[in-house]
Amino acid sequence: MNWKFQLNIPRMRLNDELEWTAAARHRELYQQSLVSAEEARRLNLQLWKVLREKIEPGGAVLPHFHDTAEIIHFLIGHVNALVGEERRICGPGDTLIVPAETIHGVSNTGNAPSEQISFFIPEKNKENFGHTDLVPDIEI
Repeated sequence: MNWKFQLNIPRMRLNDELEWTAAARHRELYQQSLVSAEEARRLNLQLWKVLREKIEPGGAVLPHFHDTAEIIHFLIGHVNALVGEERRICGPGDTLIVPAETIHGVSNTGNAPSEQISFFIPEKNKENFGHTDLVPDIEI
């Protein structure tokens, strides 16, 4: 077998090596970067980023939209989710598929943290991407 490895890209990341950082524009949302845009480019992928996200009780990914699609897969807890005009309660194993430019948000109304993995994927051959706008006055 001919295995090709790129020496400057970590091939394994252990949970205790990943830092939780607060997402400034959201409420009680913390993120770990699993794959950055730069790492994706070095792997020849068309990807903005992949995040593990934790929402504390009472916290929320406030309503917003991106210039990329987003796929959100829920791991732990139950949350209220908004995608476009649709609202649902989601839990472990549920997945949201959010087209680019679609308003969406997630809130944790439970009494324990929730966790999700979010994949941000631009359209094929799109060169400039990675923009997010918050949308005020929308309930999740």
